[in-house]
Amino acid sequence: MRQTERNAKERRVALPIGAPAPEGIYLEFEGQAGFDLKIQSLDLPSQGIELLSVKEVSENDQPKTVASVFVPNEKVAAFIKKIEQYRDEDTKGGSPKNAPLVNGIENVRLAVVRSLWTDLDDALPAEGENIWWEVWLRATPDAIPRFSNFAQARDISISRRHLIFPDRHVVLAYTTAQALATSIDSLGFIAELRRAKETTADFLQMPNREQQQWADALRGLTDAPDAALSPVVCILDTGVNKQHPLIDPFLHPEKLLTCDPSWNTNDHNGHGTQMTGLALYGDLNTALLSTTRISVPCEVESVKILPPTGANHPDLYGNITEEAVNRA
Repeated sequence: MRQTERNAKERRVALPIGAPAPEGIYLEFEGQAGFDLKIQSLDLPSQGIELLSVKEVSENDQPKTVASVFVPNEKVAAFIKKIEQYRDEDTKGGSPKNAPLVNGIENVRLAVVRSLWTDLDDALPAEGENIWWEVWLRATPDAIPRFSNFAQARDISISRRHLIFPDRHVVLAYTTAQALATSIDSLGFIAELRRAKETTADFLQMPNREQQQWADALRGLTDAPDAALSPVVCILDTGVNKQHPLIDPFLHPEKLLTCDPSWNTNDHNGHGTQMTGLALYGDLNTALLSTTRISVPCEVESVKILPPTGANHPDLYGNITEEAVNRA
């Protein structure tokens, strides 16, 4: 543990001139294979010691727990002392001191990017590879501004959008593992690292609340087209769900129509809403991960030509399409 402390000091000395002084160190605790690591003893919020992530790995077909922990500078010495007391002192009952804290720990080392990686192992980028990262920050009031300043000073692209959870703030950063390694040394609030969601399917698999947050963030960065100059795209389909937050600003209520007055204008199938999104945003995945403001190329209108139940007779396809165009 003392060697780990010395290594931490060496890494701090190697930081660029002008880099902010780190608030603490990141430690990786490796449990013994086949034994439980008492992770609850590594999470001491009253002392500022925070358990960041826990991973299960395998060694010789034996399960092993690896935990990443943030320890504030002012608590490092006390933390080391507890481990040395376990090694050197016993309680009145004859057990090693601080056994609940130390039992099961096989190794302690400084954390690196891989230590904070909580995504699939094969998703970790190769050395020098630029990717979009999800950077999960500890929920401190200045975490996002400080990370933004850090990124700007190092020409790291970050998204203007971020997500706020009770104990974490999430930002997207486009950079390499090597660049983020510097941030681990100089910033004291990175909790987890993941590969950013890069396919629309990943977004679709998110919980509804998280989907809503991403949609709200995109809507906040989307500019309306110039109504006098932009075209209007008419969607002839199953209707459109105007309540969708990414569609509502660009679809006027009077532009929601149907071929049959007895039908409602809502999308009974989902296809019309999807086509409307395609007309407005193109590849929605690209829009969600964009770091700049977005201007949609058009406004939209909808004429529902497919019935909520059953199907149109093939002989009427031409007449229905003509009727829809006339209504629009």
